[in-house]
Amino acid sequence: MDGFQKRTMKKRKAILDTSLSLFNQHGYKNVTIAQISKQAHVSLDTIYNYFESKDNLNNELLKQIIDNYCMLMENITNSNIPLTEKLEKMLLSKVDFAKQFSPQFLSEELDDLNNLDLFGGEEKKQFLHNIILKMIEQGENEKIITVDASSEAIAIYIEIIQYYITHNLASTLQISSNVNLLKEIWALFTNGLKK
Repeated sequence: MDGFQKRTMKKRKAILDTSLSLFNQHGYKNVTIAQISKQAHVSLDTIYNYFESKDNLNNELLKQIIDNYCMLMENITNSNIPLTEKLEKMLLSKVDFAKQFSPQFLSEELDDLNNLDLFGGEEKKQFLHNIILKMIEQGENEKIITVDASSEAIAIYIEIIQYYITHNLASTLQISSNVNLLKEIWALFTNGLKK
C-alpha cells in the first residue's frame, strides 16, 4: 500500500469513527456532514468524494459495525476453548455490542443493523447461522448440548436470545450491571440446551 492509499484509509477511518461518535451522541438525524467534517479534520469535499451522501456514509458505518461483529463471532467460534466459554463469550459480546451504542442511536439504526439485506443479505445471515451451527456441533460432541432437538431448533433458540439482547437495550443494561442476574440468565440459557 502506497502513501496515498494509507492517507485515504486513515481519512476514511477518521470519518467513520467521528460519524459513529456523533451519531451515538446526537442521533443520525441531528448530525450534519459539516459537523463530521469539522470534528474529523477533513474537508466536506473529502467526505462527499468518499461517500457521496450522508446516507451512504451511514450505510458504510453500519456495514462496518456488522462486519466487525461477524469477525468477532468467527474468532470466538474458531478459538480453542470449550463450548460453554464460547457461548458465554457470545452472550457477553451481544451485551457489549448493545452497550456501546446510545439508546437514541439504537432506536434510529436498529432496523438498518438488523436488515442485513443492505450489508450482504443472505450471505451474512447464512454466515452467522453457520457459526451457530458449528458451535452446536461442538456442543453435541462435548456432550454439553444434550437436549432432544434438531440443530435448527437449537440455532433458533440461540438466535432468539441474541435478538432479545440486541433489541432491548434497557434490559441489556440491567443484565450487564447485575452480576447475579447475568449468572441466573446464563444458567437458564445453558439449562435450555440440556435434557
